[in-house]
Amino acid sequence: MLKLILLCLFWFGLMSIPSDYTTFITLIAAVSLSYFFASMLRIPIYKDYLNFYSLKYFCWLLIEIVKSSISIVKIIISPKINTDSGFAWLASPANSELEQIVYANSIILTPGTLTVRTEKNALLIHFIDKALLHELQGNIMKNKITKIINISAN
Repeated sequence: MLKLILLCLFWFGLMSIPSDYTTFITLIAAVSLSYFFASMLRIPIYKDYLNFYSLKYFCWLLIEIVKSSISIVKIIISPKINTDSGFAWLASPANSELEQIVYANSIILTPGTLTVRTEKNALLIHFIDKALLHELQGNIMKNKITKIINISAN
């Protein structure tokens, strides 16, 4: 129930002028999309993935998004900065499909990186700067996601 409330609050934040009609549509969409994607991804609805560690990860991810955005803006503004963009395979969490999905989407949310392809145990990543790739190779994000999923599974 808490997840639905947070999803609704997020959607209300995206709306410019909430009205009775948009509030009703948001509630219907939040409930139906939550159950639709949970069943599609084979996520048991009774499991509570929203815990202290997931909130901590969300805050950490927001900070990483801001830091990456600043570095991308520096690259755009300063033509003298040499970027070393390219593709690289990155090991992904092999414990579950859910971990891989969260990991791939977290990489996409981080500016300057993009998940191009997913395989069973690896993700093909496009990066604008090698520094962004080195941060991902540090496995900080992967370890945080694995911790959330493992704690929620128990």
